[in-house]
Amino acid sequence: MLHFLTAGHIDEAAARRGELRVLASLDNGVATRLLDQYRDRSSGEITFAQRPVELRDGCVRCPWYTPQVNLVSIKFVLALQAETRCVIADIEHGRIVTPAELAALLPKVGDRARAK
Repeated sequence: MLHFLTAGHIDEAAARRGELRVLASLDNGVATRLLDQYRDRSSGEITFAQRPVELRDGCVRCPWYTPQVNLVSIKFVLALQAETRCVIADIEHGRIVTPAELAALLPKVGDRARAK
């Protein structure tokens, strides 16, 4: 099953119904700067870990589980949310995703050291 993260100033009630309703556009300068910081350099398109990212209608939609967890998407969305206070949602599955839920999916520093 595929899951995508949609980040933006969106209506939370609509997101829980599986609908995207943008209340206000993201700050384009912030979104563009962060997309450039996290995107794959080997692609002409905007991708995270070789999966397409969409910036449209004032929000960003990026891969989350495809079927692996896309850690780049998580880092990007957390950075975007920290700067813009936007909502993070899994629109297709009708739920709001908290920054804490996403942060819990990132490897801990100690975990990376043990994996070496």
